Amino acid sequence: MSDCPLPLLLRPDGKPVTLQSYLARMASEPVERVVMHVMRAAQQGDLPLYAWTLALPQHRLLVLLRALYPELPVLQGLPVAAYRRLVARVPPCRQALVDHLLAHADPDGDHLRQEALARALAMAGMGEAELWQDAGMPSPQALQQLLKTHFPDLPASGMVWGSIGQGGSVGLQG
Repeated sequence: MSDCPLPLLLRPDGKPVTLQSYLARMASEPVERVVMHVMRAAQQGDLPLYAWTLALPQHRLLVLLRALYPELPVLQGLPVAAYRRLVARVPPCRQALVDHLLAHADPDGDHLRQEALARALAMAGMGEAELWQDAGMPSPQALQQLLKTHFPDLPASGMVWGSIGQGGSVGLQG
């Protein structure tokens, strides 16, 4: 087998995307990794299917995905009625959690990635495992570091992410 990495696909600029470059990017960009993990978990049934929408209107979701993953080909949306039925199933408490996280976002941070992360974590909270696992993070400490980076004003004392699960509370205890 050749040492030359095979391209997975071509980016819109015509440059190849290799498995090595993709994995290196996902390792260095945890927000993208969390979003991709949550969407994949929803497709695989590990999270409710509506989690795939990140509680966004379809046009905003497609714009977000294009910004986070420029190497992907242009994505085609679902039929409008089907998408609306899917996103309508998102519990209101998920948006409340997104709003809570964004209220603690770093004002100098990347607002697109902060919103993507807040939405992905709100959806991951619907899973049955620990939040760090449902978010695809390697450890609880990695999740805490990601939160500190993007939401530095979020109170760290008493945070138990389990409280944002099925019960719908936005309280963050530890």
